[in-house]
Amino acid sequence: MSDPREHTCVTRSTYDRVARQFLERTVDRRGSRHLRRQFTVSLPPRALILDVGCGPGCDSDHFRGDGHRTIGIDLSLGMLQLAREEYGTADQVQADMRQLPCDGKADGIWACASMLHLNREDFPAALAGFRSALRPGGLLCLSVKEGQGEEWDTRYGRDCLRWFTYWREADVDSYLRRHDLDILSIEDDSSSWIRRLARRSG
Repeated sequence: MSDPREHTCVTRSTYDRVARQFLERTVDRRGSRHLRRQFTVSLPPRALILDVGCGPGCDSDHFRGDGHRTIGIDLSLGMLQLAREEYGTADQVQADMRQLPCDGKADGIWACASMLHLNREDFPAALAGFRSALRPGGLLCLSVKEGQGEEWDTRYGRDCLRWFTYWREADVDSYLRRHDLDILSIEDDSSSWIRRLARRSG
């Protein structure tokens, strides 16, 4: 399967089907606690955060607990429905990360392990949309898998495929700079993930 539209449809269908399993595997968010703090410490009180690829809503719930206004955005309706069941909030939107709502109003965008599902050629367009959704000075925090090439992930079975694109640090940094997203210092002890905190300039 090489059609980018098919990659998106298959991955979305998988997340619809495995939403509960995914939540069970990822509900412990202690591993991302330090990254969340680095992201939120520079945000204003009651910041408007777009949690892009929010899945079952675990990180969104943490941000709301810190007093921020958070909108969970995901393409998988199954994930959004589960988030409502688990966390009792209606602040969610079913949308493609390449076509974000909220032009120029967001204080922060949290894209944790979601952009790895994009095809490489869609990455720049997504970043351009992120920049447009952020207010000047707004923050973007993203994480993608480090490596080379692309593949179908079969962790949930060969009938539950997810498209993964792997990245090199230099390429991610180059795309961020090209889209006027200034990279800030970030502490990172992960050897398999590329994590970046960036600020919209201008």
